[in-house]
Amino acid sequence: MRVKKVGTIFVDSGRVWLGDPRHIGDEMSDWSAFSDKIEGEICQPLGNGIGLCVPSGAGDGEYPVYVERAQDGTITTLIVEFDLRDEGE
Repeated sequence: MRVKKVGTIFVDSGRVWLGDPRHIGDEMSDWSAFSDKIEGEICQPLGNGIGLCVPSGAGDGEYPVYVERAQDGTITTLIVEFDLRDEGE
């Protein structure tokens, strides 16, 4: 298995959302209403199993995304690298 960078995510809210976009509907179209539901560091503001809201390491910024694949090419791991301290030093 090999880890490969596949892209970058840009964060303006200091948080990352991980979930199936089919299940978010109108819930996330109003940021103010959505942000009122965020409780705690890692939470599920739209309900259990719909998605996770996670703080994005250093807050707003640009974060690299990596995947690891099995021998047959299936994605087995998704990594969002929040700890970027070494890149600026």
